Amino acid sequence: MAKNLPTNKPASPNNKFTPNKYYPGEIMAKEQEKGLVVYESRGQKVELTAQIVRDFLVTGKKELVSDQEIYYFLGICKARQLNPFVKDCYLIKYGSEPAAIITAIDFYRSRARAAVDCTGWQKGVICLNKDTGELRYSNGLVLSNEELVGGWFKARPTGWNVDFELEVNLAGYIKKTSQGEITKFWSPANQPSQIMKVAESQGLRTVWPDLFQGTYTADERNFDLDNLDAGAPPPAGGAGDITPKPEKLDTSKFDKAIKKLKWDKETRARLEKWLADTAVAASAKKGEIYTTDMIKMSCANRFEEFLAKFKEWVEINYPAQTKAEAPPEPKNEPESEAAGETGATPDKSFSQEQMEAWHAIISAGAPLSALQEIGVSRAADVTPDNIEQVLALADKFAEAQAKAKK
Repeated sequence: MAKNLPTNKPASPNNKFTPNKYYPGEIMAKEQEKGLVVYESRGQKVELTAQIVRDFLVTGKKELVSDQEIYYFLGICKARQLNPFVKDCYLIKYGSEPAAIITAIDFYRSRARAAVDCTGWQKGVICLNKDTGELRYSNGLVLSNEELVGGWFKARPTGWNVDFELEVNLAGYIKKTSQGEITKFWSPANQPSQIMKVAESQGLRTVWPDLFQGTYTADERNFDLDNLDAGAPPPAGGAGDITPKPEKLDTSKFDKAIKKLKWDKETRARLEKWLADTAVAASAKKGEIYTTDMIKMSCANRFEEFLAKFKEWVEINYPAQTKAEAPPEPKNEPESEAAGETGATPDKSFSQEQMEAWHAIISAGAPLSALQEIGVSRAADVTPDNIEQVLALADKFAEAQAKAKK
């Protein structure tokens, strides 16, 4: 099946692009065939599927986790190169509230330390002298005549002219039980170390947003990971859930249009897989939750274009399918922005070189802001006129990734 997809090889002798070892055409075919999410995390290859996440990586009650929450978890893991098998992150679910995705503070430290512009950082606690009212910035020690009031962080990456300094207020993070007592997680003995980690994670995320944007640590969200691993849920009202409840969308327009096509069971199953894969891809690209209902809403307004995209995806992934089984031929419609962002495959009009350039820039981890500077935010934006810029940008960020891993 892999031979039916383009491989990630240089398009010409002048193309200096070297494909990421985890994203050749064969791996892409494998991803599409089995719904795999494949990426690299600090030199290790990671392969995830929704079923693997549900069976092995949910903390709490896996039967309560929705497909949308799992898709979002997959997207965040790939976008931020998190490896849940080594406890870089956790998907936590105990009740009817949305699932929470928690990132380990050690992951923050590891990735920040590997950043090319990192020169180190400092953290500590802020103490108030009860007698004089003076503040003291400590590396963690609180004296008997002092009151702990907050945490602090300081860093100056290469090229910055001033230090970045951040302070957080302890009162904003202490959690209490329904009886008004401070939870064990925020007991006075734990407060210095906990508030330091809150300041540290916020500081690292602010200085290096491309590495950590959209992620939060256990201390920020009031999760005691030691107890959670042992099976105890977070205190009532204390969990800082960050995954939004998926909004109930009206997909009736799309569903009715599909029903009129009278597709067989096999084709409808392939449609569900296409929707799920597209939701994962969109979540990874945008760094925010995309559900299958959201993909349906987008496709409903450009239905003929969606049919063309889906038909092409089926032809690539199921080449033995007969013409009679294939989705109906679409009408000729102009390229639209939404389909370019969520479609599973590029247009047929794309050349091999254009597809390789798009795969290269995505594999290199270039941020959306950098892509927009050269007028590229989706696969359809890659043209013969800007392909050299796209490849040059891919080389730049691939090289930065390689340096960060050393």
